[in-house]
Amino acid sequence: MRDQQNFSEATEALISAFERQPHLKPKTISTLPERQAFIDAAELSGFTGANMELDTRFSERKPKWIAKASTESLKRWVHTLLRSERWNSECPNEILEALRGGQMQALAVRLSELDPENEIDEWLCQEKDQPSLIQSGGGYLVRVLQAIDGFYATYGEWPTSLRMPEDALAVLVTYHLSPQGFFRLQSRLSIGSERDTDLIAISGKWEFNYSQQGWNATNDGPVTAREWLGFPEC
Repeated sequence: MRDQQNFSEATEALISAFERQPHLKPKTISTLPERQAFIDAAELSGFTGANMELDTRFSERKPKWIAKASTESLKRWVHTLLRSERWNSECPNEILEALRGGQMQALAVRLSELDPENEIDEWLCQEKDQPSLIQSGGGYLVRVLQAIDGFYATYGEWPTSLRMPEDALAVLVTYHLSPQGFFRLQSRLSIGSERDTDLIAISGKWEFNYSQQGWNATNDGPVTAREWLGFPEC
């Protein structure tokens, strides 16, 4: 299947990027386009998702185990790898450690061995009719997208995190986005909330405050925030 092949190729590309820059640090690996491509391909191929189980022995897994893991076990390992990376968004380290420790290389070998014609194909496709990423458009979701677009228009790159009021985050999660949609948002951005704060898109020292700057910036680039996130028009 094509998505599975793309994930295999994205894994190989990430390894190649690491081999060209073996002294990468957590902050610098997060800027690699190959890292984001790996995360995106894992989601599209079914190796991570909103309702998947975690690998409770993730920290014990050695390359030899990954090289022989069943598809179900491999799925849990990849999902836990990416969840751990997001949970530690200030200093993402799990993917880098998997590259340094050989687990990622073992994953690449294991992926190359999977036969799209056997039961793995059914496993990856068992939920073809996924719920929509967006439950209800408009409202606060539009503000979030405009904040991301505004950041890009101002600084020429995408933000790495969003901060918003607690009640706004609750509306975004329960009303606007499905669990899969919020998972997609978190795969791109670290999401934080506070009781008294504005909607702010952030990357390093750069900030775009939607309340103060939202009407002063327009993203005229080739890709909008909606497209960058993979959200459909609605």
